[in-house]
Amino acid sequence: LYLDTELSGEYQRLRLGASISKVPIDFIETGRWRSRVDYVTKIKEASDVVTNLPIYHTYIGGQPLHRSLSAMRYWLTKYVGRNADGDFNDCLIIYDYIKLMKESEMGKLTEWQVLGFQATQLHDFVTRYNVPMLLLAQLNRENQIAAADRILWYVSNFSILGHKDQEEVEEDGPIAGNMKLRTMLTRYGPGMGFEDYL
Repeated sequence: LYLDTELSGEYQRLRLGASISKVPIDFIETGRWRSRVDYVTKIKEASDVVTNLPIYHTYIGGQPLHRSLSAMRYWLTKYVGRNADGDFNDCLIIYDYIKLMKESEMGKLTEWQVLGFQATQLHDFVTRYNVPMLLLAQLNRENQIAAADRILWYVSNFSILGHKDQEEVEEDGPIAGNMKLRTMLTRYGPGMGFEDYL
């Protein structure tokens, strides 16, 4: 389940189609892909893949957290189901990204307090239903979670996705891509060295 606070399902399908087909996103957005036979074939193949992926996208921008929690429960019950032990089948919830949806959510609280309470509710949800969640957050200039260090109290792993510098790209080789994932905090396992990344 992909809970998205920023982009519509249609735009996410375009992005996913571009990623799978390797057709530039601007060709897809403008419809220019139809003018190239090679792109037409790639787009049709990607469309079949995207249509059959078990991904459920829901736009949640502007809605309070309790409605998102309800959407998660509904998805687990209707689409995921339970196994013979009574646990939910393998699944993943992606919450992209934790933030204040409306100023009215704050009341007399500070932003970090509201985000802390949201993190608490999300942690309680995944603990109660025993399901994994990838929770995304924005970083400030110091590579810290913007406005909410309290979120770190509830995560099992805090990793930062960022661009490699040119030296890292050359050292790793082109097949390794141009992005890196650095684990900054982990509750389980040995963690990583300061300069290590995936």
